[in-house]
Amino acid sequence: MKYLSLLLTCLPFFLQAENTMHVLLMRETEDAHLAPSTYHDVRRMKTSLETIAGAMHYTINVKTLEGSAVTPHNVKKWFHSIPCSLSDIVVCYYSGHGAKDKKYPQWPVLTPLSGESNAIAGRAIVDFMENHCHKLGIVLFDCCNKGGKKKYCSRIRRGEENDPILMPSMELSGLIPLFARGKGCIAAAASQPKEYADWIDEPLSGGYFTLAFLYALQEHAASPFTSWNALLDKSQQTCTFLNNEQHPIYEVKDYIPRCPLHSSRLTKHKEATQ
Repeated sequence: MKYLSLLLTCLPFFLQAENTMHVLLMRETEDAHLAPSTYHDVRRMKTSLETIAGAMHYTINVKTLEGSAVTPHNVKKWFHSIPCSLSDIVVCYYSGHGAKDKKYPQWPVLTPLSGESNAIAGRAIVDFMENHCHKLGIVLFDCCNKGGKKKYCSRIRRGEENDPILMPSMELSGLIPLFARGKGCIAAAASQPKEYADWIDEPLSGGYFTLAFLYALQEHAASPFTSWNALLDKSQQTCTFLNNEQHPIYEVKDYIPRCPLHSSRLTKHKEATQ
């Protein structure tokens, strides 16, 4: 009976013939000042991930949650809907309001203005990603990591940089092995505990963290020796250069992902910079 249960748990893995990138994009819409920025953040991330998936010949499944739909229930439901496949990539991205988690301050609490009951612990998302059955998990939080009741998390500034969106016409030979060969969990947040996360107003419009991450992807797109640590280091530097009051953090855990058919992870290695 035990083995039958394991077989049923992993059945989607055996039935799924093609490699897939599963993407969850979440954004704040209730705040009229922030909504234009989160719209462009999600638009850029969606197009860039579609470009990367296309270059890898991966199928991509994108789920978008906006405003009042950003709830713990819907996030958990999405995670449980993903097939168990050790060849897949899973990406979870949020752009919106956030606050400091008193218990686990490294990762923010996602706090959409739709109500306190919809607050989502970033630590819970990272933990779920680390224990889900997939090849590579990526978690990105573009939000504040600071308590208090400040209505808007950002000072609005003018954007003067080029749009960093990845397009199919670009050379992506450096990113393909980075995503295709990566194993484990990548997690990054826009700011350290007790810091706000800013955004840029029109004409560019978008969060500094998201823009910096995409600039780093663009810069490393054709690099033959790209690593996640090098890419996220560059993202950190770019974000702090654009806004010296904001210091992103990230964590890279490189391991062989766990599957219900395996008793444990075989290797685990952790690197983190702040």
